[in-house]
Amino acid sequence: MRQEGSRTVAPLNEEPRWPEGYLAVLREAGAIEKQLPYYVAWVRRFFARYPGRRRRDLGRAEIEAFLLASSREKGITNWRLAQGRAALELYYERFRGIGLAPRVSEGAEQGGNSRGERSEVRFHGAATDPSRKTEKSIQRKRRQRHKRRKQDLL
Repeated sequence: MRQEGSRTVAPLNEEPRWPEGYLAVLREAGAIEKQLPYYVAWVRRFFARYPGRRRRDLGRAEIEAFLLASSREKGITNWRLAQGRAALELYYERFRGIGLAPRVSEGAEQGGNSRGERSEVRFHGAATDPSRKTEKSIQRKRRQRHKRRKQDLL
């Protein structure tokens, strides 16, 4: 789902249906069904951090500040932060139709590039990442070969 340049933003949705419409957006983007509640939880936590502010007035700066604060919490790993970023970007750009400013990346460790270009939201896991599936099959084949060699020596 990687896309060069900026992402396409859906038309502005003045009356979004929460959470049904958002869940439909997640499914359309390829999220794993089992992970949908976690994406919804990220969005709810984000808005709970900014009570009294209109959702359309919040943007990239607040998202990054929220993720930075979340990264300092115990048990929050990089993949969970990536999940949170994906949840919020999908909420704004595809569900609500509100464009976000480009994210200035620190480099490859954040999944972007040094020029601050934006990339398509990607979901992680062997089910959606063919390279991970290939790595596992390669490791399995190596173990099988090793096992056969060991048996041949006996």
